[in-house]
Amino acid sequence: GSFGLSDSELLTLFLSVAMTESGGGQETYNSTTGARGWYQLIPEAKHLEHYKEELAIQGKEVPNWTYNDVQNIPSVSIEVGVWALMRYRAVFDLHKSMHFFKAGGYWDKKRKEYITNFGNYSDDIPWWNNVSKYSQQLMGSDSLAMGYR
Repeated sequence: GSFGLSDSELLTLFLSVAMTESGGGQETYNSTTGARGWYQLIPEAKHLEHYKEELAIQGKEVPNWTYNDVQNIPSVSIEVGVWALMRYRAVFDLHKSMHFFKAGGYWDKKRKEYITNFGNYSDDIPWWNNVSKYSQQLMGSDSLAMGYR
């Protein structure tokens, strides 16, 4: 388990983020932001392109998926979305990884650390609280230690 979470806790995380982002796959396109799929990936963030690059580096077959596929094919949407959520698991703890997934960030050369943009957007805290609410409902406790903000 990544982040030291059990399989059921990881599944809870994936479901809670998908419920928050798209109502569990019910709203797979946001016309305001252009976000697509179960995990509302924004094409400008290039999640799909980075996913394909990682597959190529690993010597794996690279699918010819598009953002339309992310929007319209649940298995593609979930695969790429979960990858985007978990992509920093070797670098950050769970909460900072979630911050990067939600709001992005950058490498600060002077401080020699990643800085997240989480907290800069008006929907960041409601997003966090919704993910926390869903995870607590599914697990019966705050096993992801998210609390509410």
